[in-house]
Amino acid sequence: MRYTQYGPALELNERMGWANANELGLQLIEGEFPGSNFVGIAFHGDTAELNRDLQKLGMNLVVSE
Repeated sequence: MRYTQYGPALELNERMGWANANELGLQLIEGEFPGSNFVGIAFHGDTAELNRDLQKLGMNLVVSE
């Protein structure tokens, strides 16, 4: 999955640690069916707040809608 369009979000989630990702409201999602190869990160919240929190963690990136 690292070499697909989902790779950057998965890598971000992995590098910040599951506890920090969970605290920020980032959720790992997988395909609807067993054996599906879809994996991604979902966020349902205020992206401006997410960006401030990422900055506090020392992450040099901006999430946009």
